[in-house]
Amino acid sequence: MSAVTLKRDADGYQALRVSELEAEIERAKSGAIQSVGREAASYYLGIHTRTLSRYNAQGMGPKSTSLSSSGGLGQTAKVFYKLSDLDEWREQLSASSYKERKIKSSVAAKKTELALLELELENKGLQSEIARLKRLLDKKGMGFAGIHDATSTLPWIFDDQSRVLGTAYDLNDADVISALMQARIEHLSALDALELQWADINVFVQWADAVRTALTSGIQDLDELRAARVQRHELMSHVGGGDGEG
Repeated sequence: MSAVTLKRDADGYQALRVSELEAEIERAKSGAIQSVGREAASYYLGIHTRTLSRYNAQGMGPKSTSLSSSGGLGQTAKVFYKLSDLDEWREQLSASSYKERKIKSSVAAKKTELALLELELENKGLQSEIARLKRLLDKKGMGFAGIHDATSTLPWIFDDQSRVLGTAYDLNDADVISALMQARIEHLSALDALELQWADINVFVQWADAVRTALTSGIQDLDELRAARVQRHELMSHVGGGDGEG
């Protein structure tokens, strides 16, 4: 199995991430910085960055400011939040008066219901994601066992030109910390990441080989499953039984 050499496991990345995000939040509380990035904001609210992004896309997220830049991902925007706006949004989301103001139409009602449900399920989702990552990661390398692994999301790190550098698991501490501070982490599948621009062709080739191995294995598994199902159907047909797959 092709594998990418790792510098940390899921627990190691989580510890590094929490340490840096808490430090960023403390700097904002002390007034050393005016706002925090998306990663720190989602951590402060206790939700996933993807959930926060969905709220913003639906027009239901906290107040924010954006700085646009162009690069390998095209026109991208870095989003920043003031802690006071995050506090206000969290209070409003749980306040009945806020819900009454927002539920002005059936569409708004569905969006609000979905937002509240996502908050309730967020912890379960995070725990499930951590468990999945632990199955993928070991202390030496990351390999993909099949198509499902290759299509699962990972925290990918980009440089200041929006080119892929690698993941939060195989880059050094300085790169990971810098990416956390500058909001240069995106959660994508390896397949999606391979379609973007990469900073280092050798790193790209390593990941491409790992994904290729997974896809090849997945195709073989699918061929075996297909052959077994067809054979089973033919046998059942000969004995006059039905297998529900005719």
